[in-house]
Amino acid sequence: MNPDKQVTIGKLWKKNILRMFSSFIFWTAVYVLFEWFVFGLDLHSCKMYLITGYWHMWFLWMIMGQYMITPFIRQIIKVPELIRYYLVIFLFVAVLIPTLRYMIIPYTSIAGRAGVSKIFGNIDTMSLEFFLGFTGYFILGYYFDTITLSKTKQRMILFLGVFSFAVGICANEYLTLFRGAKTPFDSAFSITSLLQAVFIFNIFKYHNEWANKKILRKIITSLSACSFGIYMVHILIRELLEEYLSLNAVSFHMPVIIVPLLSLLIFLTGYIVSFTIHKIPILKEYAV
Repeated sequence: MNPDKQVTIGKLWKKNILRMFSSFIFWTAVYVLFEWFVFGLDLHSCKMYLITGYWHMWFLWMIMGQYMITPFIRQIIKVPELIRYYLVIFLFVAVLIPTLRYMIIPYTSIAGRAGVSKIFGNIDTMSLEFFLGFTGYFILGYYFDTITLSKTKQRMILFLGVFSFAVGICANEYLTLFRGAKTPFDSAFSITSLLQAVFIFNIFKYHNEWANKKILRKIITSLSACSFGIYMVHILIRELLEEYLSLNAVSFHMPVIIVPLLSLLIFLTGYIVSFTIHKIPILKEYAV
């Protein structure tokens, strides 16, 4: 993303996009074989998986898309005013409008629902797709990485981050359990998710004194290097645990205890798998 760094389109495709695609091919093959041997997946479904990939592999296609438009994004980030302009429209179109849509329409009377839907429909007609999707997060990360926030703004982000976590959890529980309504707060583009992402990013940028110790820095570097592999293999580990050990979120009817422990087990197992893959040169190059 650094606009001062020389990155050709050819290099972008060879080093990033095609490498991501080779990872998709590898992990798709792994999951197809897994489904075939463990669950007896039929041949037709195997062919479909080879085309579409496993459900969590949407992430790879999204990343490839971001790489494809990176040359255009690099032109935007050369001008600070354009960055802020893009982010304001992204916040409005991709975050606030969808959140309000889900919050207002279900609780609007039948008579008024048509009018409210028309307002949102008019916004959709503006065709502002350029500001939708994960590109906004891509640019937002660059923006916060290149600016320095005052102590007051840092504290404000900390407060809003903690508040958004609390609101997201409570609102999700209330809307799903008591209203039976679809919650807007579990979307990647809800206002709470955006605030949480900004909160976490700034925690690691401005409050990282705890990571200055050599051993901790080494651990964080290793986890960072293995994070992609952990993501790719975590569904496989989860399904193996459920299939052979009957371990899932509702095991022992104690989800408050089981979910954190199961998440930790999956994470650590995924780290070991990813770390091992990184020791195999050809897999390190094309799989993770």
